[in-house]
Amino acid sequence: MVQRAYGVLEREGLLVRRQGQLWQIVGAPDDAHSDVSYEDVAARIRLWLKDHPEEDVLPAGADLAREYEVSVDAVAQARQLLFIDGTLSRASRRFVRATSGRLSRVDEVIQEIRAALAAEPDHVAPGGEPIGEKAWMERCAANKKTVQGALAKLEAEGIVTAPKPGKGRRLISR
Repeated sequence: MVQRAYGVLEREGLLVRRQGQLWQIVGAPDDAHSDVSYEDVAARIRLWLKDHPEEDVLPAGADLAREYEVSVDAVAQARQLLFIDGTLSRASRRFVRATSGRLSRVDEVIQEIRAALAAEPDHVAPGGEPIGEKAWMERCAANKKTVQGALAKLEAEGIVTAPKPGKGRRLISR
């Protein structure tokens, strides 16, 4: 059965077997629309949000990938772009319209970080001590992805710098 599957993939141009070598992946089928960028997918999602004002929850990534005939990865990159620019928010495991009124866990962590910085102005001085993800994970009782998402949004707002290897993030302004 596996050999038949390899044969089908070879006929579709996805795999090739070289003499004395293992199977090698050579590309996607012609109808995979691999030339569609994640920015194009983000534009389509913006249109979807405009065309569906009554819906707050974005369809699942696999559903969007099928509808737009793109890879799931392109949809994931597009949703991340829209998350960072404030168009989308996260509620549990789903992406939601940022104006839905639902406060995502990432937004809650952002509020906690802002409150901590306001209450303890010496906690992190501009250009000073690194903002450690682990410290925020413990302080906000949040997982790593949530804290990273919050810090990415704060980075997009110009409040923290991008992390540098071995340096962490730094506060830019309040």
